[in-house]
Amino acid sequence: MEEEQERWERELVYSGAKGLEIYEKILEFKAAVKEKLPNALVGFITVPPISFKKYKEHCFENKKLTVSEISNDDLLKFQKDLEKEVELLNEKIIFGNCEKQSGHLKGCRTISWHRSVCRLGKVKRGKKYQKVYKNDFRELYDGIHGTSDIKQKWFSQLIIAIRAEISYTKAEAAQSSDDILAGSSVAEHSQSEDSDKEDSWDFKRGQLM
Repeated sequence: MEEEQERWERELVYSGAKGLEIYEKILEFKAAVKEKLPNALVGFITVPPISFKKYKEHCFENKKLTVSEISNDDLLKFQKDLEKEVELLNEKIIFGNCEKQSGHLKGCRTISWHRSVCRLGKVKRGKKYQKVYKNDFRELYDGIHGTSDIKQKWFSQLIIAIRAEISYTKAEAAQSSDDILAGSSVAEHSQSEDSDKEDSWDFKRGQLM
């Protein structure tokens, strides 16, 4: 019983992981996929931040935690540090997805799951309003995991993006085939014209001779 209680009463803390370090691992995975499948279109979904405070409250409400050794100040620091790194990671993911990939004329679209948590708002600074992003964790029922509604929304976004990329890739391939055929036709036509010119020149040269 004591072991069970001790197992449940573990608290969530920030590991200190850096956005750039995680993105480097993402690039390694992408490179491994492209090595096996050079024409694959590889994209990554943005990462929603989590709420340490909401998760702690959830654990208390569900009797998974009875005593906390982490202060509210510590939780606030964890939150700020995590959000900073997640924001950097998402910026890298969005930029990386836009880069042209081998076997394609472009990169791929970004599925932005973090927008379900990071909401755009306005803050008045003097006489002007400035756009700011604020985190709204209502879609994460325990501060970490999504509700059923948001999971369905994320799944729909994923399917829409995949279908759009497949459609574009097919059109891209068809266009490439048309270009190749057109190029072959032009080359054949050019060779035919050159042949006619050579025959014509040889004929005239024979006449001249």
